[in-house]
Amino acid sequence: MTAGRWSSSPFLTRAISSRSAVTVAGRNPGLVRRLVIAEANLDPLPRSATGGRGSHRIAAQAEDVFVATGFRECLEGIPEWAPTLRLCDPVAVYRSAVGLVAGTRPTMRDMLTALTIKRTFVRADRGEPLADAEKLSAAGVDVVTIADAGHVMMVDQPEAFAEALAAALPETPGMPRP
Repeated sequence: MTAGRWSSSPFLTRAISSRSAVTVAGRNPGLVRRLVIAEANLDPLPRSATGGRGSHRIAAQAEDVFVATGFRECLEGIPEWAPTLRLCDPVAVYRSAVGLVAGTRPTMRDMLTALTIKRTFVRADRGEPLADAEKLSAAGVDVVTIADAGHVMMVDQPEAFAEALAAALPETPGMPRP
């Protein structure tokens, strides 16, 4: 990215990969012009007695158990994840879930709100809860909610998701326009 081929580019990520995008934007001023993240975990996930989110259920297992049986159980038990999860390495999924539960220091929320570039957080109304959306907005982050959609909002409401991206990335060539 820094070899001169990319300069001041928009960056779009979803869910777990948003950690990388926020970090790249924060550590490389001028490289990322706009940042759009969707259904991202901004904070460490608190412990949950009920198993909470999928990341909790994955991280609660030993790595070898998840790789041997838990990955297949996720594919079968969380069908909305299956189309993309089936393409992933079980070890990478496990270690990513452990990282999401643990969080980062500083938090992704702190890094996101400290950025001075245009930022958009896209969430689904039936997706992961977003704590303190008002504080994100006050920090200059546009918060967009996709109605009638879950965590995989681009499957549930592809047109609404595309419209949200087009609005967040207005000058990006090739983006569909509403």
